[in-house]
Amino acid sequence: MGTPCTIQERLASGGGTALVQEWLRDNQGKGRWKPRRLGRRVAEPRKMPERVEQVQRLCLVEVSRAQEELFRTWNELIETEHPLHDRRMVGRQVRYLIGSEHGWLGALGFGSCALRLAPRDEWIGWDDARRKGFQDRVLDLRRFLIRPSVRCQNWASRVLSMAAERGGPDFARRYGLEPWLLESFVNTGAYEGTCYPAANWLSLGQSTGRGRNGSNDPQVARRLRIPSALPETVTNSKPTTGSSARSGRR
Repeated sequence: MGTPCTIQERLASGGGTALVQEWLRDNQGKGRWKPRRLGRRVAEPRKMPERVEQVQRLCLVEVSRAQEELFRTWNELIETEHPLHDRRMVGRQVRYLIGSEHGWLGALGFGSCALRLAPRDEWIGWDDARRKGFQDRVLDLRRFLIRPSVRCQNWASRVLSMAAERGGPDFARRYGLEPWLLESFVNTGAYEGTCYPAANWLSLGQSTGRGRNGSNDPQVARRLRIPSALPETVTNSKPTTGSSARSGRR
């Protein structure tokens, strides 16, 4: 996000945001940024069944910064069990814990989309002007964790379907901005990503491997995927005249 000095200069010039102000309040003078964590490992799920249909009270629990215990649990799961071990997401975001009667089964989070992505932009039909005007209508599934101890058939695809149903409406309620499209990535060097087609997501192609912040991010081959059909509450939201963005293309 930049050094405190740079952020203070932006605030002084009127270019700051509430998120930046919160970052300064929580981190000024504390040195390296540290996440709010649980302070202990999250308990392992109990009596997990072999099939997703047998999971009791499966749900997505929305997490906000005001819910201290849930927020720390989300951070702890991503920090200790997600391959990236990184829970930071900047900008607009919606986070969920995957809950059940058996315990916490995982975590996921939607955030700002990739700034430039040739397969996506070509699929939509965006030129640079339209991309800049409408890219805040695209959500990226930036974190998706199924806990390593969870072994359940059809589990990941079921959670992806639930996330596609919840992500758009919850984001719209929180920020007053209704998404038109969801995107996600698969590290093809480590995962096959078979849960995505099982949940009716489309594969649009390969990214260049750069993260959202450009060449400073690790170079990882990633395959872009989007849902082939989004919930009605999302697909009924149309771009303004002149935009070619669409969420239900097949």
